[in-house]
Amino acid sequence: MKIKFNPQRAERQTTASIYNNILKYNNEEIDLSSIPKGATASNEYLTIDKDLEGNIEITMLWQYIESTKANCFPKDLEITEGEIYPKESTNVSN
Repeated sequence: MKIKFNPQRAERQTTASIYNNILKYNNEEIDLSSIPKGATASNEYLTIDKDLEGNIEITMLWQYIESTKANCFPKDLEITEGEIYPKESTNVSN
């Protein structure tokens, strides 16, 4: 699945992970298998789009406390399972 980040400086760091088709976002659990193909589910922090083939794209508010390039200018992330956090930056300047 593809994760897109909307970065925002905050006092608390976002935590997110995905295991066994369960997305955990700041201790809230969302069963991704419950979202029908072709549907979109959203709240104030997340938008989850599942296409007709079952591919998932998640756009999430990414609140961070440390101003690193990866946090401020995060690159989209491809992931199947594990901890979710920006690993690379779209900012190429030093």
